[in-house]
Amino acid sequence: MAIVAKSSGNGTTFEPIEAGTYGATCVSMIHIGTYEETVQGKTRKANRVYLTFEVPEVTFEDAESGEELPRKVGVELTLSMNEKATLRKFLDSWRGKAFTNAEAESFDITKLLGKPCMLTITEKTAASGNVYNKITGTAKAPKGLTVPAPTTDLFEFNFDLFAADPAILERVPEFIQEKIRQTDEFAAPVVMDEGEDEALF
Repeated sequence: MAIVAKSSGNGTTFEPIEAGTYGATCVSMIHIGTYEETVQGKTRKANRVYLTFEVPEVTFEDAESGEELPRKVGVELTLSMNEKATLRKFLDSWRGKAFTNAEAESFDITKLLGKPCMLTITEKTAASGNVYNKITGTAKAPKGLTVPAPTTDLFEFNFDLFAADPAILERVPEFIQEKIRQTDEFAAPVVMDEGEDEALF
């Protein structure tokens, strides 16, 4: 099922990933939906999506199994391929070339699932004093560098899938579930356009 951008937690606590550039793979694609947010004193509605990346170079020990598992890091973006949109710039860098306006007109971002890239990860300090990670850049993986295949099953959430099986929401991290429940789409589910099926990645 498509998640089309048009031009028009489990409670576990981790130390932040050390700032740097890492090979990663997109392992989940969650359409949050349209909700109201206040940024720098201005309130607006935005249609948002959350991307999660597996970073195999950085691991943690799972408390239950004792296994070393790869860390994950995510980014929330406005679901827009407008020329000035952050998502479009993010994907331009990921591909290593800019989208044409025709390509960006209606792009199914689920094509990103399972695709490798390079992520620039930084450390930020919240007003509370907590240090957290933020993805501040992406790039195409250079030739000769192989990003290991993800160990995490690829996951997609959108409102068509939710309408067919409401239990799928339980697989979404709790902090994102809270946002989804506040969206226009959750209140009144709609069928999304399929968009173009052209392989741009």
